[in-house]
Amino acid sequence: MKDKIRALLALAADPSAAPQEAESAGRMAAKLMAKHQIDLGDLEEEALKEEFDLTVMSARACRPGKKNPKVIPPWIGIIAWGVKLYTRTRIRTAPGQIWFQGPREDVELAVWLHELLLENAYKASNGSSSPNSFRNGYAGAIQSRLKAMCRQREQVDKEESTGTALVLVQGKREALMTEAFGPDTRGKSSKVSQSMEGRAAGMAAHIPMGRPLTGRSGALLN
Repeated sequence: MKDKIRALLALAADPSAAPQEAESAGRMAAKLMAKHQIDLGDLEEEALKEEFDLTVMSARACRPGKKNPKVIPPWIGIIAWGVKLYTRTRIRTAPGQIWFQGPREDVELAVWLHELLLENAYKASNGSSSPNSFRNGYAGAIQSRLKAMCRQREQVDKEESTGTALVLVQGKREALMTEAFGPDTRGKSSKVSQSMEGRAAGMAAHIPMGRPLTGRSGALLN
């Protein structure tokens, strides 16, 4: 019914439609909206839900080569939280499990970026005398950089936005995510040991800005 009403409203607003046809479509849309108690806000919310396409995807919660983890290593949790902030997604965890939640394209990016950074952190720690401390430091540096990138993006958004449209869309996006997934979680400071060697490696590591194409594993859209 909402799709039908949207189609009628689109016809009523179409400048190329015949005046009588446009007027008839407008009357029919108003009649259906009154009959089914649907207002413009309901139609807008439905359209946003379709546009955002909210979804949930699981992500790796253990080091490469390990299966069925019972806990999430601190360094993996640190990376996941940084990715969550950068991609504007939500995160949910359970013993040995991580899920990203949000609009599909953002969740796909979050999972891909999280797992790539995880792999890179693990590879960089090979040969370290204190691999866990190294990974913690690496992850801490990555999270710090992702947070800085978030702040830079927000500043650019403010400078490029000519009105309140961006703020309104982001607000509706957050409201829909809260409706679908519940309140956003709060991060906790990690007290784990972080080696300076690991932090230096994390600060120098490449953080790709590419985005995986839907349905094409490994493909990137820059």
